Amino acid sequence: MQAAARWLDLHGIEVVARDATYAWDTAEAGEGYVMHRIESAPLTDLLDRIAPEVVAVPGWSAPYALDALGWARARGARAVMMSDSNPHDARRRPFKEWLKRGIVSQAQAGFAAGSHARAYLERLGLGPAGITTGYDVVDNAHFARPRGTGPGRGFLAVARFVEKKNLCMLLDAYAAYRAEAGSGAWPLTLVGDGDMRPTLEAQIDALGLTDAVTLPGFVQYPDLPVLYHGAGALVVPSRVEQWGLVVNEAMAAGLPVLVSDMAGCALDLVVDGRTGFTFAPTDTAALTARMTELAADPARAAAMGEAAATHVADWGLNAFAEGLVTAVQSSLAAPPAPSGPALRLWALSQRRRR
Repeated sequence: MQAAARWLDLHGIEVVARDATYAWDTAEAGEGYVMHRIESAPLTDLLDRIAPEVVAVPGWSAPYALDALGWARARGARAVMMSDSNPHDARRRPFKEWLKRGIVSQAQAGFAAGSHARAYLERLGLGPAGITTGYDVVDNAHFARPRGTGPGRGFLAVARFVEKKNLCMLLDAYAAYRAEAGSGAWPLTLVGDGDMRPTLEAQIDALGLTDAVTLPGFVQYPDLPVLYHGAGALVVPSRVEQWGLVVNEAMAAGLPVLVSDMAGCALDLVVDGRTGFTFAPTDTAALTARMTELAADPARAAAMGEAAATHVADWGLNAFAEGLVTAVQSSLAAPPAPSGPALRLWALSQRRRR
C-alpha cells in the first residue's frame, strides 16, 4: 500500500482485523494512504464518503467484493479485479464459470498474481491488454539475507497444517531422503499450526523422525526472516495453492525452493535447475530425489539461492505498485461495463449463504 501510494491517491478498506485462518498480529496502517475499517460504517457508505474513481476489488466470491463492484457500477466508477485464482486450483463447473464471467465483466481491468492468474482472467473474459501482474508480492527487503552470510542447513516448510498443504506427503518424502542420506541428512522444520498437528505428530513418531523434525508452531511476521536465514531450502508440497507467498519470502532470503507444480507461483518464480525445482504433489519419489540432490551439493544449493534472490527481485513492492497503477490507468481508459444478471445472481447466492 505504501509503495502504490507514491503514485496514487490511495484509500484502503480493512474488512476484518483478524480471522480464524491465520494467527497474525494486527498491523497498523502505513504512511501515504488513508485506512478505513468497515466496522465503522457499511461498505457502501464508506465508498460514498471516499468517492473513488476506481475500486480495486479482491476477487469475485466475497460479499464485500460484490458490494464494491455493485457500488462502482451504480456510481459510474471503474473497477479493477485483483486475483490470484488460476485455471487448475479447483474443479470448474460450467454454471459457476458463467457467473464468474458475468461478474468479472463488471471490471474494466485486471490485476493478477502471475501468468496462471492472468490466463484465468482472460478465460473469464477480461481482455489481455487490460491485465497486469504483480498482485502477489512481498517486501523482499524484509526477508533479505544479511550481507556476508550464507544459507543454513536444513529443509523448511511454512504452511497451515491443513490437508491441501500436503505435509503428510512431505514427511514421507523426507523419511525416504533421510534413509538415503544417513547421518549427514539435513533436518526438517515445519513452521505453522492447524487442525492436522496431531496427525503430523503421530506420523513423525511412526516414521522415527522425532529427533529430525521440529515443529516450532506459528511464527509472527517479524520473526520469519531468521527462520529462512537458518535454512538451506524451502519445500512447498501443496496440492492446491493459488500462489504461495512463502516462495517469494524464501527466495528473497536467498534460498532455493522445491515447489509443487500446482502452486500458482511455480510458473513464474521457479526456474528448474536455476532457482529451484518443481515436482508433482503426488510424486513422493520425485520430491525425495530433489531433496537428496540439493542437500548433497551445498555449493550448488547456495548458488541456486543467489539466483533465486536475483530472480524474485522483479517481484517486489515496486512490481505491485506499477501493476496497480497500470491497471488503474487501463480501467479509466475503458468504457463502462455492460449490464448483465450474473453479478446480481452471485450476490444473491452469497447473501443466502450468510
